[in-house]
Amino acid sequence: MLKKAYRGIWETAIKKYSDSAHFVYELLQNADDTKATWVDFRLEEDGLWFKHNGSVRFSISDPDNEDEDSETGNLGHINAITSIGNSTKIDEQKIGKFGIGFKAVFAYSMSPHIYDDNYNFKLENYIVPNEIESLNGQRAAGETVFYFPFNHISKSPGDAYTEIEDKLDSLFQPILFLTNLQKITWKSNEKEGIYSKRILNTEQFDNIRADLTEVECVENEVNKKELIWLFSTGVSHKQLKSHHRIYVGFFVFDQKELETGYTYEAFCFFPTKEETKLGFVIQAPFLLTDSREGIKAGEQWNIEIIQLAAKLAANSLPILKTIGERNKTYLLNDSILELIPYKESDFVDVGSKAKISFKPFYTEILKKFQADQLLPGRNGKYYKTAKSYWASDPELAELFSDQQISKLMGNPDSGLVFVSKGQKQLNQANKTLESYINSIISDTLEPKKLLRRIDAPFMEAQSDEWLLKFYAYLGGRKSLWDDKEKLAQKRPILLNQDRKAVVPFNDDLTAPNIFLLSERATSYDTIYKPFTEDEEALDFFKGLGIGKPDLRAEIFKTIIPQYKDGFNYDDKDKILAHFDSFLSYYDACPASLQSDYLDKLQETCFIATRKANEPDTVYFCFPESIYIPSEKLNKYFAHAKEVYILDEDYYLDFIHSPRKSSFYSFLLALGCSNQPRLIDKELLVTYENKEKFALEDIEVSQTYVANQTITDTILEGIEEAVSNINPELSTLIWEYMLFHVHGKSSYSLESSIMGNFRYVPKWNQYLKSQKFESTLSSILKNDKWLYDTEGNLKSAAEIQREDLNEIYTSQDYDISAFLEFLGIESPEDDLDLSEEQRAAT
Repeated sequence: MLKKAYRGIWETAIKKYSDSAHFVYELLQNADDTKATWVDFRLEEDGLWFKHNGSVRFSISDPDNEDEDSETGNLGHINAITSIGNSTKIDEQKIGKFGIGFKAVFAYSMSPHIYDDNYNFKLENYIVPNEIESLNGQRAAGETVFYFPFNHISKSPGDAYTEIEDKLDSLFQPILFLTNLQKITWKSNEKEGIYSKRILNTEQFDNIRADLTEVECVENEVNKKELIWLFSTGVSHKQLKSHHRIYVGFFVFDQKELETGYTYEAFCFFPTKEETKLGFVIQAPFLLTDSREGIKAGEQWNIEIIQLAAKLAANSLPILKTIGERNKTYLLNDSILELIPYKESDFVDVGSKAKISFKPFYTEILKKFQADQLLPGRNGKYYKTAKSYWASDPELAELFSDQQISKLMGNPDSGLVFVSKGQKQLNQANKTLESYINSIISDTLEPKKLLRRIDAPFMEAQSDEWLLKFYAYLGGRKSLWDDKEKLAQKRPILLNQDRKAVVPFNDDLTAPNIFLLSERATSYDTIYKPFTEDEEALDFFKGLGIGKPDLRAEIFKTIIPQYKDGFNYDDKDKILAHFDSFLSYYDACPASLQSDYLDKLQETCFIATRKANEPDTVYFCFPESIYIPSEKLNKYFAHAKEVYILDEDYYLDFIHSPRKSSFYSFLLALGCSNQPRLIDKELLVTYENKEKFALEDIEVSQTYVANQTITDTILEGIEEAVSNINPELSTLIWEYMLFHVHGKSSYSLESSIMGNFRYVPKWNQYLKSQKFESTLSSILKNDKWLYDTEGNLKSAAEIQREDLNEIYTSQDYDISAFLEFLGIESPEDDLDLSEEQRAAT
């Protein structure tokens, strides 16, 4: 039976690699195992020189004890490389068994040469060592030199040269995860290069060590340096009782930014061909396939080590955050999404026996994001899931600050995360990433969601600068205000002249609540002036449907309703502005609409007045109760207590302007009077009132008692004037009565001055009218208010026409009718006129 050293077939050792030049990695691993800190390759046309400064010298052990020595780790190096299956390495962390790995060189050389302090030999027939001469000064003491002549029968020297040169030129991080090796130099006839590494900084975070490592690659004097944060922790193999380190590494630019754009194959000291779908590197002592290129699927050790590496990767994220915060570089930012695994379907199930699964990296990192305060916001802030929101587009994120988001969402100390990644854009370009982000945030925010939360206090608290940006944002998104919902038209997003927030339109969106500035004063809310001076904002307002105010609409819909309930009559500026609007529309109002307009104003208490007995108090009254002052009218009402005279001082700006004539014309049209009014007073139908007017004997129907009305007539102010009578007041009473008599026949005059009692007679059901002496009629006929030619006061019953003082106008056509009413002159008595004739005169 053959010895264990000769079991196996050499072709298996040579042909197991898809890449024949993979033996370069085997040489590097073996050099690292000997504690070498540097290696050097020299590629020549007919062979490859390789040397290192490893401190472990070649040894040889008793061939008769190879089986036992192999188990105990005492097998000599020469014994190992001259056999297949034996190795001096008992630590499974090593890349492979020395014998099998070294046999890979036989793909290029049939007689590898080895020069050491102790031995100089070459291998022939794969396993036969033959002693050779030393290099005579070409090897320094303590160095180990290998020479591989290109003499393989199946590989020409030219092919061997090209393949090895390509391999040396394209090594990827060949010493990053080796324990001892710090530098590789290589040189061919046309190229040369260096691979090196050095640790710049080491920190400990609980059980995780962080090494900032600089790796350098120099090719033909072109230098490329990279930095990588390596995070590692110790693991143990329970069966072998061996101890190892696993790593995850994040490449960084200038210690300021994570490097993105790449995914890496898994490392087992050197790159395998296992695609991880990760944007960071992982290193672990995997159990590899025979080709050294794959990780064995279904192996419990590999499953466990991947789970541990995944936890290490997840736990590295808070460390990256801490390092970035400390250095103000904020390494953990939106770019982390380009490094982490976010597509679960990229990975097979963990228990797969067909392919190794890296799914734990997806699971552990997702859980970490959901549990820790890691979601990157702005200005170096990080948020937990419950405090994080994601904007639908980067422009929205640029518009709203975290403080504004916290306020609108009612979630203190919350903010936007992943602000460079708009949700809508990802929805179109990468739905998987969109779904991943949605699984680690509190909510996605789109413009309408924020618009619905905007209220008046929020808008009023914002700066002009921000609001202009807000309007520009809305202006570029018509869907927020010009779609079926028209949301922006229903929220208090506009500021008025007092910088108070206003909803643009009424509830049914039929009329605006605010307008652009007008050339005239207006009672409408108008948009805050500084905003209308910004062209972009102005375009938005116009697009929204905001224009200059329509005066009629303003008066009917905005101004008049203000006076209905709880109006502040202390706001003189507003009242005068309203009056200006009333007057302006009166001047411009079409004749066909004027009657309705005046009727509406007559129902509005908006004109400033004063009373003669309270000159320091302003009263606001309905137009038809007001008198326009004049010298005569002021004297007439001097003693009246409840008569309201227009306060002309209140309206000086109108009176002392070109609009004076229009001002007074407007007041007269409203029903303000410059003559004392004849007033019909509806009195309660009481026995006292009926007795007062000698109506108590009229029998009325008890069925229609409620139909009775007593209407008394008075000339406003006459009672006070007669009580304080003097020639001037007497003349004014005469003049004002003639004003009311003008154009009236005796009959119509009597109808306008006499009182009227309407009732349903007893035993009847139809209304009947009965004239009676009104208060005015009684005063005019019975009180002493007329002066005779001697200057004596007389009642109408005591004086004749020819005895009237000359202060009374006697040439007026209407005097006769008035005198007849007073009983001073009765022409019909002389003419004996019938009732019909009297009514016609």
